[in-house]
Amino acid sequence: MVLIGLALAVWTAWRLRNLKPGSYRRILIILGFAFFFSEIWKQWYLTFRLYDGNYNVWYFPFQLCSLPMYLCPLLLIPSEKFRRKVEVFLMDFTLLGGLAVFAYQEGMHYPRMILTIHSYTWHFLLVFIGCLAGFHYRTEKKEKKWKTFLDMMPLWIISVLIATVLNICLWRYGELSMFYISPFEQSTQIVFHDIAVKWGIAAGNLSYLAAMVLGAMILHRFWNRK
Repeated sequence: MVLIGLALAVWTAWRLRNLKPGSYRRILIILGFAFFFSEIWKQWYLTFRLYDGNYNVWYFPFQLCSLPMYLCPLLLIPSEKFRRKVEVFLMDFTLLGGLAVFAYQEGMHYPRMILTIHSYTWHFLLVFIGCLAGFHYRTEKKEKKWKTFLDMMPLWIISVLIATVLNICLWRYGELSMFYISPFEQSTQIVFHDIAVKWGIAAGNLSYLAAMVLGAMILHRFWNRK
């Protein structure tokens, strides 16, 4: 089922690759708002149906896979340069996050089936969004391939900084690990958890961030292939 969902997401994005910029961005904006309202429902369900009115900060929505909820609506900003940065982020980092989670699916499973369905649907849509942005990027006249990547990187850096601040400020309310880089606990991500156990939390977090950038660079190279 997972392979079918991934194939459908990629195929649909490919079929829509020749949309006009306005129509293509309209789809991304609509999906961004859809993410936002579905996340409100998820937070309500977790708090009042699963945890009896107690909010669990672990589920605060600021992971790599949460960012399209914040970024896609920003495509309404009438700045072509800024829109380009968002779109490159989606085709590199969002696609990376959407694909990577399927390598280790345990974190997508919840005690309630409806939440699990929501999680899988969310990540299939991330793959669709990343591929749609990537296919559209390939149809346009592009700047030098690494210039677009470097221009986009401040978005990622700001996201990491926000995640770090949230990890520090919200820790008093319960365990959380935005971007899985909490300075207070070992990473829960495979491989990087082992690094944190052996060499410390900072080593686990830094190696995780480095791997994230490397993965995004590989995808960026893929989208810029001849």
